[in-house]
Amino acid sequence: VECSMNNRRRSFRNVSELVLCDVKKEISSTAKRYVNLIQEYQNQPRMVLPGDVLNGQIYRNLPSNKSNKLTLMLHADGAPVTKVGGKSLWPIQCTLVEIPPPMRDRADATMILGAWLGGTHPNRDLLWCYIVQQIHDLF
Repeated sequence: VECSMNNRRRSFRNVSELVLCDVKKEISSTAKRYVNLIQEYQNQPRMVLPGDVLNGQIYRNLPSNKSNKLTLMLHADGAPVTKVGGKSLWPIQCTLVEIPPPMRDRADATMILGAWLGGTHPNRDLLWCYIVQQIHDLF
């Protein structure tokens, strides 16, 4: 592979890749798909699942200037999902807290915001900075 930054050839094994998705689009499509369930759950979370995040003290103390807020739960597991050609794949996933479990854990409710493919552990700052910036830009 020819590196466009310094015109040096690098073997596939020495190249790490970071792919990022459009965070706004992912959140919007997931929220639209689950809008009815989100609205129902927000109206009666204590009755549905008393021990869930929506009933926790920290969640209840979050500033609430909008009635239709969405809360993101971001995940980048501490272990790679799979190995490909000597490289490991590390997905960056997100779920909406306002979708009740176990629906929250379904594949179509879990958003993939990005992925790192490399022979080493991903750099945490590099992995998160662009995603956090996209989330920040939503406000």
